[in-house]
Amino acid sequence: MIIYLYGQDDFRIHQDLQTIKNKFLKQVDQSGLNFSYLDGSDLKIDQFRQAVLVSGFLAKKRMVVIKNLLTTGRDENLITEILTNFKKLEQQEDVVIIFIQTDELKNIRTQVKKDLLNKLVKSQYAKEFKLLKNKDLINWIKKEVSQLKAKIEPTAIELLINYLGNDLWKINNEIHKLVAYKSGQIIQSVDVELMVKADLDENIFNLTDAIANQNKKQSLKLIQQQLTDSGAWLRILNMISYQFRNLIILKSYLNEHGYSNQYGLAKGLGLHPFIIQKSLNQVDKYSLPQLKKIYHQLLEIDLQMKTKSLNPEVLLDKLVVEN
Repeated sequence: MIIYLYGQDDFRIHQDLQTIKNKFLKQVDQSGLNFSYLDGSDLKIDQFRQAVLVSGFLAKKRMVVIKNLLTTGRDENLITEILTNFKKLEQQEDVVIIFIQTDELKNIRTQVKKDLLNKLVKSQYAKEFKLLKNKDLINWIKKEVSQLKAKIEPTAIELLINYLGNDLWKINNEIHKLVAYKSGQIIQSVDVELMVKADLDENIFNLTDAIANQNKKQSLKLIQQQLTDSGAWLRILNMISYQFRNLIILKSYLNEHGYSNQYGLAKGLGLHPFIIQKSLNQVDKYSLPQLKKIYHQLLEIDLQMKTKSLNPEVLLDKLVVEN
């Protein structure tokens, strides 16, 4: 049998592999002596033959995992042998071969590797793992939290994504910390603000500050730098939107209730004192209609980027110049 797990989301690939491995160890090979993990970068044809041709030791099956053979494998004879015997390997019942591909497939150079890729993608047990976005990412977080017998508020999920993007390794780690911290209570946005270290460099925070402070020259410079360095326009947009939403909340509250100390504001608004402190330095620079206008523009930019594939730098630059 051949199983092919591939895609950019290496966390869910790892999860799926772990599930398959655990099932194999539980049902077939409790000793673990018939499980092999091979690195495709230095795998030789003799090693491959030994792994897939040797009978199981005190078990009816063997399981062999091979990682990134298509992009890192150097033994062309090995690739050719797998391709030539693909149908036989696919139909054999006593050895399960799991090919894992997490490197980008554009790095495949030779024709024989391209031919093997074509076979793998079309095989019966091929499964692609794309990076999660939008509702799929939100639902995944809900599921992970639920499996830990915990609950999380939608605003906390949104903030977690704003901080960490769609890096499931980091999100999963932070979820476990948050669940342990709350000890059965619902995870709120204030908990995320307190416990989660944002996966953002200092320039992202500088960017949101520069826009809120109407420093156009600095804003344009930082937008260009961030998009050049990381290309993470969605993360940048999320952070800017989050900052301006906080300014709207704070401005509305101050207009209605007047000023109190930052800890009183934090309690009344459900925001972390650090966020209140940052926002108080900016909120007086805008009227409430101005803040709502900018927030609406950010929503429009998000829609245009996702539906029309427009240049994110041009749209963000326009936002800065117009405000």
